[in-house]
Amino acid sequence: MIRAIFIIVVGFFVTPGSWAQSVVLTPKPAAENALGLAETTTIELKDGKLQLSILNQAIKGAANALLRDKITRTFKGADEQEIEFHECTRSILFAIGGGKGSDPKLSGGQLAGKKIVGKREQGGWKFRLVGGKPTPAEETALRQFSAFNVAIESMRHLYGEEPREVGKPWRPDFSALSLLWPGLSVTIDCRVDEVAERDGEQLARITIGGLIQAKYGDDNRVDIQFTGSIIRNLRSGLDLETDLSGTLRFRGLLGKADGEGNGNATSIEAPLSLKRSVKVAKRRDTPR
Repeated sequence: MIRAIFIIVVGFFVTPGSWAQSVVLTPKPAAENALGLAETTTIELKDGKLQLSILNQAIKGAANALLRDKITRTFKGADEQEIEFHECTRSILFAIGGGKGSDPKLSGGQLAGKKIVGKREQGGWKFRLVGGKPTPAEETALRQFSAFNVAIESMRHLYGEEPREVGKPWRPDFSALSLLWPGLSVTIDCRVDEVAERDGEQLARITIGGLIQAKYGDDNRVDIQFTGSIIRNLRSGLDLETDLSGTLRFRGLLGKADGEGNGNATSIEAPLSLKRSVKVAKRRDTPR
């Protein structure tokens, strides 16, 4: 009798749909759910302020950058993938003096029109160029893409394995990354704002914001503060849309990664945006 009264009272005061909804954001790895992915990633610095110290004189200028990759990523299995670069832009422009400087233009990077293959080795991906030995510039581009791929894969640390309650924020633990890369500090807050169905798929809209700080060498420091949102497919575990914006600040010696020797003290502060989209180009018919 008491239990029945309790249920009636709760049903009277709690409207349908007001119960807390929880979702699991990390299903099986994407490689087991999709065969081909079309990815576009754009990172832009626009109308940034540059200050360069030369012979104890501060010279002001502008900093603009545009990095864009359009690729098709084809998984041959959970431990093997092939990537074709349809576009690879690396345009960074510094202008000394007045004005905002020139806008970076789309230009072919070292990997434009190239194919690379990746194999998982000791928990990470190792990439190599298809069709011959890479030039030193291509080797550098491969290392840069590998580092970017690590950053993309690290996004899974945002979600964890436990269910996330809609509307309730959480802070992921990035201490393992800090141990792997000394000098790196990551503080990010996340919140699932909405879960909805689109084109037969269940999608979660996730708000994120935080601060990434990196120190390297003796004098160089990068701070990135950002906010934005992610649209995540709950079945495939793919982040379909990522839209982040914020501010990048750099303090250090331009061109001297180790912080040793003579160098020009430089500071850069620029609005930063990252936009990324992922579409399933071809899905595996039968799961492995």
